Amino acid sequence: MPIKDKDDHLLTTSTKRLKQWREYFYELFNVPMNVDPILIQQITTPDIEPNEKERQEKTSTLQKVAEAIKQMKNH
Repeated sequence: MPIKDKDDHLLTTSTKRLKQWREYFYELFNVPMNVDPILIQQITTPDIEPNEKERQEKTSTLQKVAEAIKQMKNH
């Protein structure tokens, strides 16, 4: 599912979304610490299985989104 970055750009690939989430949480939990910032930058994102990556990058149809919202309202 696409997300937006700070500049309101739509991020549609899993790699860009993972980088955005990493940046978001880094800023959210950015507190004084005794850890070398270089070590933090060396953290890599995990590899995603090809079929899962394909599933995540599929564009949802308006109908599927509407159905999902309807299901959420019913619970």
